[in-house]
Amino acid sequence: MAFVSYIVKSGIILIVLLIYYEIVLKRQTSFKLNRFYLLGSLLFAAGIPFIHISYPFFKEVSPINILSSPVTNVLIDGEISVIPQTGIGWGQYFIYFYLCGVIIFSIRYFHFWYHIFKLFSILPHKKIRGLHIYLLSSTIPTFSLFHHLFFNPQGLDKKNRRKIFEHEKIHIRQWHSLDIQISEIICIFNWFNPLVWIFKRYIIQNHEYIADQQVVQQFQASGYLQLLVYQTLKGNTSFRNYFSCSNLKKRVKMITHAKPEKSKYWNYIPVFLISSVLFFCSTSIAIGTSESPATDLSSSLPVVKDQIAPASLPLQTGETKDTEAVFPPGNVRNWINQ
Repeated sequence: MAFVSYIVKSGIILIVLLIYYEIVLKRQTSFKLNRFYLLGSLLFAAGIPFIHISYPFFKEVSPINILSSPVTNVLIDGEISVIPQTGIGWGQYFIYFYLCGVIIFSIRYFHFWYHIFKLFSILPHKKIRGLHIYLLSSTIPTFSLFHHLFFNPQGLDKKNRRKIFEHEKIHIRQWHSLDIQISEIICIFNWFNPLVWIFKRYIIQNHEYIADQQVVQQFQASGYLQLLVYQTLKGNTSFRNYFSCSNLKKRVKMITHAKPEKSKYWNYIPVFLISSVLFFCSTSIAIGTSESPATDLSSSLPVVKDQIAPASLPLQTGETKDTEAVFPPGNVRNWINQ
């Protein structure tokens, strides 16, 4: 079954890439490179299983049906009737169950966008240098979405407002919302796979590391950490607030202990080798198919031999008896040119 093959291939790719991230890349401070690794892993696992390449040194074997002896003068008594299959198989139930999950998570996704467009229409906003700033007056915390910043200034002094504003500007300038929307769509169609949800969580977490790393270069780390704790405790997780989506403990540890270091690019070199092997395996191996032995159909045919000779078959009305074709006498070229 093609769907099962896709699940197996996609799952294997995600497991291998996730293990490498957990062991090698997760504790590095090359957050921008990790961003492309995480998103690329999701896209790689989602798209590569659809590709099939026939390599010259692989030969696909398909089952064939062979008649052990030629069948001539066949007479089959009665009429052949095709009996349609009735009922629904387990495969169809599985597809229906999968589609129900896709519908549920799609509704959840569009429900979020419904609230976003509702905020667009009711909130006062200003446009500054291509950035749309919407002023929140409720308990919804500050969050950003593409070039839209939904800002809640309640309980914040001038300095803390600037810190949050700079934090969200980093998300906006680096198009972090695009990564999240891509991962959301992949999660909708792979809702049954826990690995895609793990990758999505790591993508959001890595976005926070990127923003935190750049903000603490402009402001004192201790003051920023206090603001981070305040915003997390205040946050309403019903909206995609960056402060509330990530694990606070891990972010604090990353800010206090991680020091900027030169990117260890050599740690990313094996990624190309791993991806090449996964690409080769997933595009050349067919999951769920096997070589079947040849089937002898002659025993299953209701054959009655030599009961009716070919010459004794009567001609039907309008039919003519075939005669052997012969060339006319003389020059063949002249005959063709006539």
